Amino acid sequence: MANPDISTPKPKLTPRQHTAAAALIATATVAEAAASAGVSERTLYRWLKLPEFRALIAQQESQIIDSAVHQLVNIQGEAIETMRDMFRHSDNEWIKMHAARFMLNSLLKLRVQQTFESRLEELEHLAFEE
Repeated sequence: MANPDISTPKPKLTPRQHTAAAALIATATVAEAAASAGVSERTLYRWLKLPEFRALIAQQESQIIDSAVHQLVNIQGEAIETMRDMFRHSDNEWIKMHAARFMLNSLLKLRVQQTFESRLEELEHLAFEE
């Protein structure tokens, strides 16, 4: 079994490739990204075949998602309070029903996710013990 601590050196990406990766995330089309990064579409398509370039895009997207999650975590209390207020104080039964449904569905989804994470951690622990 290969040692996971030893990795093969990864080719270094150029600053222009970093710019192009960011442009791909920020624009709607490859043509727009290429123009924004100052490269041809052909070059950008060629770079998209490189695993290290695709990994850079995935890393940048992950950082954006992490930032969005952090922002959502920071306002979760306000969001819960808003739903609670709608449920408790609205005179409109439709709004009350939808607020209740939303809160219960969210709770169930969270429970499922926590269960899967717990089971996955247990499996990973068992797999790495062997």
